[in-house]
Amino acid sequence: PSALIFPNPSNGQWKCMLPAADELVSLIVLDVSGRCIKVERDVYNNFRMQCADGLYFVKVVTRNASIERHTTYPLIISQ
Repeated sequence: PSALIFPNPSNGQWKCMLPAADELVSLIVLDVSGRCIKVERDVYNNFRMQCADGLYFVKVVTRNASIERHTTYPLIISQ
């Protein structure tokens, strides 16, 4: 089970869906050089970014029971 980032490509507005058992801890958006662009904590599933068109990576931090998982997904922004 993993997260789903959609729509992808996105116009800067996107969602993150998780399996029902997972709790979303935080989202970290990185540019292609690995610089942190945005950090969201205590988040829900709708996100908006004001940034240049291009490729970004979304690190999704989830918790299921006592296990914390870090998974990274590509996100293309095209406005």
